[in-house]
Amino acid sequence: MEKTRYLPLWCPIFREFRKIDPQKLRQLLKEKPDAYLYELAKHFNTSPPATHKKLVNLKITRKKKSFTYAEKSEEKRQTFLTQLSKIPLDKRVYVDESGIKKDLTRQYGWSFRGERVEGVMRGRLFHRLNVVAVLCGQTVLAPLCYEHTTTGEFFENWFGEELLKCVPAGSTIMMDNASVHCKKKVVCSCGRYGYIFAFSFSLFF
Repeated sequence: MEKTRYLPLWCPIFREFRKIDPQKLRQLLKEKPDAYLYELAKHFNTSPPATHKKLVNLKITRKKKSFTYAEKSEEKRQTFLTQLSKIPLDKRVYVDESGIKKDLTRQYGWSFRGERVEGVMRGRLFHRLNVVAVLCGQTVLAPLCYEHTTTGEFFENWFGEELLKCVPAGSTIMMDNASVHCKKKVVCSCGRYGYIFAFSFSLFF
């Protein structure tokens, strides 16, 4: 007499997903990658802990989003790169400013589950140290440190009194399109001293 063979329940043809289908979960995250955990749980009619466990099993982790600007334009980007390729490397001069905070405080710490990580920080604001400078080849020119806010008037004065005295003639001065940079006086100063002025449209990258 021929014996009846039974396939085990773990066999793929018998496998059914009670709540969360991995393929449907992957597809949902492709369509809405910034969905909150409770939104995913509501979609599959399950609990947030169960949804989180499924995400862990699928090796799907929550990451910080990489943002680009909505105003970006591929056409303008290509136009700028074309213009940039025509400028010799020794004729490119880059201008930018940056800020440094003095009150650096560690925001995260380790502790056992259910225990808070205590810390102490000052309530008053610390001064912010700013620096503006020029990069010409591998050389930094006209560096200036200051603690006040970068205003259009301050940038214009530094540009005319410091930058234009040390940048070689015939150079192309490039900077981002920050509001303090987009001043007619700055552009006119470049033309008067024989410099070429160009914005590196960071918004379009």
